[in-house]
Amino acid sequence: LGDLDASERMAAGALETAKRIGDRALESRAAMTLGSLALARDAASEALGWMQHGRQLGREVGQLRADGLFQCYVGVAQEHDGRLEEAR
Repeated sequence: LGDLDASERMAAGALETAKRIGDRALESRAAMTLGSLALARDAASEALGWMQHGRQLGREVGQLRADGLFQCYVGVAQEHDGRLEEAR
C-alpha cells in the first residue's frame, strides 16, 4: 500500500494546486485519479464520490471525451459499491 499512499498524496497535492490556480480541468483529472486510487483500495463509496465530482467538473469545462471515460469509471465504482442497477 505504500505506493498507493504516495500516489494519493501526490494526487491530493495536484487537486489542491488545481484549486489554487483555478484550473478546473486539472481539478477534474486529479479527482478522477483520487477516485481510481480509492477504488484500488476497495473504498468504492469514496471512489464514487471522487469520480462523480471529477466527471461534473469535466463537464463544466467541456471535456467531452473525458466525460465518456469518466462515466465508465463511475460505473465500475457503482458495481464495486453493490449498486448494480445504477452501473448499467
